[in-house]
Formats: sequence, structure tokens, C-alpha cells
Amino acid sequence: RLLKPGFKVEGAWPKGQMKWLHTPTLLAMDGAGRVLVYQKDAGAVFSIEGAAASPVSLQGPDAVAIFAGTGGQPWLLTESGLVKPGAASPSPLNGLTHIRGAALDRWGSLWIADSKTPGFTVQASGAPSTTVSGPILDALVSTRDGMAGATDEGRKLVLFDATGKVRKEIPYGMGLGAPYKECVALAADPLGNLAVLTSGGDFGEGVAIYGPDGTLLRQARFKDLGISGRAVSLLIDRSGGVLLADRRNDTHIRL
Repeated sequence: RLLKPGFKVEGAWPKGQMKWLHTPTLLAMDGAGRVLVYQKDAGAVFSIEGAAASPVSLQGPDAVAIFAGTGGQPWLLTESGLVKPGAASPSPLNGLTHIRGAALDRWGSLWIADSKTPGFTVQASGAPSTTVSGPILDALVSTRDGMAGATDEGRKLVLFDATGKVRKEIPYGMGLGAPYKECVALAADPLGNLAVLTSGGDFGEGVAIYGPDGTLLRQARFKDLGISGRAVSLLIDRSGGVLLADRRNDTHIRL
């Protein structure tokens, strides 16, 4: 099923017009289950609850990741550093310039994947950053069991435990009729399921969802669903639906 929920019209953008999602690039969920959307043109975050959208007091230019931090509040990861609500300035990231994702572990340490740096850069609260060896990753997300990453060079998904140790590898074509070339984005839900936004290759643009053990659960190609746009981020909501940020059409799509 393809659902395109409408939003309230309350006046000029960005208060609720259908086009308020102009250039949506990042999706996340806060601790209360509300959908968070990063809007690139304004460098701002909006929260969606039901049919209403409201701005969040969090801004940062050219954000590369958004996720729920400690206490469930949204955090932004930008090239300038980590942006938290109420902070006077971003926390520096020690020269990382090609960030592709971040994961917050259960102890409050931030794991960052940078495509120019193999493995992870780990920032613990009140301690110097450290590195953990591993593959160069093009995407990273927190999961129930640790983290999940994707390496386009190796064309595989990598499931990690909480210490950064590889526990399973999933080739891009495993379980699918044909492999895809790139992982555009990753998302995970509290049950341990992993959603992959795919691009290129014979599979093309679409979504594949894997269970905690790496078994393929669902998959769909956008052309088979009649979707034409440019999906740049995704999210698994609390009802099991997959939300897509369509940057070309400035809208949300729910599968």
C-alpha cells in the first residue's frame, strides 16, 4: 500500500502547507515516537505528530545525521560538529569531514562512521575520542543489538555488536532477485529490524527489510510501486510502516 498523508494548511510555509517539506533530507524518531524531519534549505528540524507539523528548537547547516540522543531529544550531526538542543555551539568532531552516519550506544557513547576513516570514531562523554578498527562505512545506524553499517566498496551490510565487533555480513544481493549497487540510507526499529534504502544495480531504487538475524523479511522496488522521485532517507515507524523522504517531490511517502 502507498499512503501519502496530508498536512494541515495553516497559512504560509512552513506552518503547514503541503510544500513545507521542501528538500527533506533526514528522518528520525524522537523518544516519544514523533517523526523528525530535517529540512535542508532552512537547516531546521520539524516534528510531525498526526497531521500537524511544528518546528523543533534545533538547527544546523548541512546536517548529515539526525537521531534521538540521551533523554530522547533530537541531536544533529553536521560537518561542524554535534548539535544538541540548548547548546551554545556544536561539539567538535576532531577533524572528521566525510561523516556518513552515527550511532549512540546504551552507555551514551557516540560512534561515528566517516568514509575517509576505516572503522569508527568513538566519543564518550567527558573522555577523549578513540578509534575502533573496522571497514570503511557509507552508512551507520543504531540497532537493538548494537549497530548496522553498509559498505558500498564491499557491497555488503555489516551487523555489529555493541563493542563494534562484526557479527554478520549480508551481501547486497542476498535474498533479492538481483543485487543493488549502493545503500543510500539505513534505519532500524526497536525490534531489531533493519531497513535499507537501495539504489543502482539490477535491483535499483527500493527498500529491503532484514530481521535481527539478517534474514530478508520484505522488499520492494519503487518502479513496481509506481513511485517516481528521489528518496534520500527512510524510517521504520512504530506501526511497522516505512517512511520515505522524497526530496524531488518535497513530500513524505509511507509504505
